[in-house]
Amino acid sequence: METGEARLGLICTSTCSDQSTTGEVFYINYQNVRGLNTKTDGFYNSVCLTEHEYDVVALTETWLAPGVFDSEIFPDNFIVYRNRNRPEHNRGGGVLLAVKNVYKSSVIKVDFNDPSIDLVIVKVYTDHISYLYILVIYVSTSCSVLVRDNFFAYLECLDFLYEDNFVVVGDLNIPGLSEFSVNNYYRDAKVHL
Repeated sequence: METGEARLGLICTSTCSDQSTTGEVFYINYQNVRGLNTKTDGFYNSVCLTEHEYDVVALTETWLAPGVFDSEIFPDNFIVYRNRNRPEHNRGGGVLLAVKNVYKSSVIKVDFNDPSIDLVIVKVYTDHISYLYILVIYVSTSCSVLVRDNFFAYLECLDFLYEDNFVVVGDLNIPGLSEFSVNNYYRDAKVHL
């Protein structure tokens, strides 16, 4: 894996009628790509080479212009959901979530709209758990404290975060936190649901 890329394997378990537990590994790849407009060919080829490894690909800082088609970034066996709240001429921002089309998925309507925050929420139905919510978040470094606080208050109002399975990935750019390196042991995380 490249620097800036994280792989999250979710072990989805359910109990069968005979009380034995079955498991499915659901792999999510997260990257902060720092712009895709000029890298679409290389990214598409990379996805084609590794598409068997990931069920979901989550990206932040895509900077994608509206004229870039989903088919330029992902093969047709992925359903792509993306959001970018900035004017086209502004650099930065943008989130994207691509889900393999073997899984039923649907976007969740977001009622928070600010040009300094990009958010996409997708409900993905898997084999062993009924569904999984995946949130991809990008918060701009220029985001005000007030907007950031309002955004986190908005997230706290999302009922499904308290009741159901969910994963949050993204780049929150929280001031005051220093960068740290994550050793390889923690880069491939497995979460048991």
